[in-house]
Amino acid sequence: MKKFLSLFVLLVTIVIGAKAEVTPDYESFDWGSADAMNAALDVKTGDVLISVTTSGSDGNVSGHYYKPLNSAIDGAGGTYLQVSSSTQIDKIEVFYCPNGTSDTNLAWAAWGKNVTPSAEVGTYYGETTAIKASKSWDSALWETIDLSEIEAYTVRISRQGKNLTKDGNKISNIGKNQTVNLLGIKVYLVDEGAATHTVTYSLGEGTGTAPTQNDVAEERSFTVAAAPADLVAPTGKEFKCWNDGTNDYKAGASYTMGTSDVTLTAVYMEERPQVVVYSLTDGIGSAAFEAATATVNEGESLIMSDTNGRIKLTPANGFTFKKGDIITLSGTVGNQTKYFGIKYGPTTSLGNGLFKEDAGDGSVSGTLTLTSDAEELYIGRYDGTTTTITSLTIIRKFDAIVTLNDKGYATYSQSFDFTFEGAKAYKMALDEDAKTITGTEVTGKIKAGEGILLRGEAGATVAITETTDAEALDGNDLKGSTLADGSLAEKPANCYVLSGDTFKSFSGATLAAGKAYFAASEDLSIQSFSIVFDDEIATAINGIGEAEAQAVPVKVIKNGKLYIGNYNVAGQQVK
Repeated sequence: MKKFLSLFVLLVTIVIGAKAEVTPDYESFDWGSADAMNAALDVKTGDVLISVTTSGSDGNVSGHYYKPLNSAIDGAGGTYLQVSSSTQIDKIEVFYCPNGTSDTNLAWAAWGKNVTPSAEVGTYYGETTAIKASKSWDSALWETIDLSEIEAYTVRISRQGKNLTKDGNKISNIGKNQTVNLLGIKVYLVDEGAATHTVTYSLGEGTGTAPTQNDVAEERSFTVAAAPADLVAPTGKEFKCWNDGTNDYKAGASYTMGTSDVTLTAVYMEERPQVVVYSLTDGIGSAAFEAATATVNEGESLIMSDTNGRIKLTPANGFTFKKGDIITLSGTVGNQTKYFGIKYGPTTSLGNGLFKEDAGDGSVSGTLTLTSDAEELYIGRYDGTTTTITSLTIIRKFDAIVTLNDKGYATYSQSFDFTFEGAKAYKMALDEDAKTITGTEVTGKIKAGEGILLRGEAGATVAITETTDAEALDGNDLKGSTLADGSLAEKPANCYVLSGDTFKSFSGATLAAGKAYFAASEDLSIQSFSIVFDDEIATAINGIGEAEAQAVPVKVIKNGKLYIGNYNVAGQQVK
């Protein structure tokens, strides 16, 4: 009996001690009928008041009813969703889908106390996001608006923000005129009785102004801050991420508060090399004007003198513009209240507010990180005043740069998952009988510790960028050096490393950092293994009948060398 009671008490303790999953204070989505939708969106539930002002017609998406948000907030008109509460709003989740197949720019706005459409609201929700989806329930998306760090008791949400002011300047109407179907919402309020903990940022070996963070309630999340603009990293290093004593967190990551105070300390890494993708002042890349009123100055400046004046930028050295590329510029503008704008292609509308740091004397400078890939970029103006761009540079930062040898090869490995740019990559399968190592092309992400063979033009550079969630390569016999300096913790007796365009026997103890090797099963007394690529083998035996291709001697000439072996129609060597 005592054992039974003890077990019962234990179970009760576990149940009581378990923390329930956070649930919305107001929840409504997947309405079953128009009446249910109308009732849910015009009632006060506890501290939450939900209402929708719309000039469009209600409808349904794949049988699920919606409210349309099909135009911008404009004075007291337009269409919008309003959420009000007498207590702090923690976050709102919006369930929606666009009403067509063209891009829709979404800017969810705006919040504060007693917000009205034309009032000073102090901020708006993030950057605009281009969403393309068809009108169907399956293509609907959840958008989370995190308000945990903002004192907001009233929130207005619209497809785009128009005539909503931010720091005294209006947010322009930048979305396309396309309906957004509001399918449902969830509203979470801050639990004022929950235990909170402090968040402290430490710059570690760096100097500058550390970010600050309000106290956060247990089980609530906050966004990890970016490195401060005035951060000075230790010599030869740059900011990488923050660490809470256990895990690394990159800027913008979500951090869920535990049961104690948190200190996030800056982590630094070796300064990454950079490649100039475009430079106005150094003459790298090219700039072409898209309107007659845009002219080139006698010096190196670019002048745009009206709304239609814009520059088309083409990157250098065969690059394309990539997400993450950093644009910096300086110049002068005739009207400091107007903006430069940039777009990522000829069919994308110019953005706004991307470059404007008025120094008070008409000079401006700005920095922008690209949020998507682009074949070409356009920079333009919105008014009739003159803009002179005196300096414009676009750079790309990498975690490493690999240079191919005079045969166009290099092996590579890393201690982190990575992507590559500037060459083809191959996993390598060893065939000891044929004295060859055969490469099969791989793309995408490469897992930490994997060895790959990079192949391209002699002397070309290959850019390496850290990533996550890479998967192991099947059938890959190349191994990465295990230590940062290239030392092999357990160097095999029969080790081969790249030399020119072959793999040769290696008796040393240290590779160059970031290189790869393979090991034979036993001492074969073989000085070198030839490199063969399976796609070229398949091409060489194209046209051989399947019946006779199971074991046909084939001569393959590669890099001036003759390889003889039996191959099938798939290009695989058979014995």
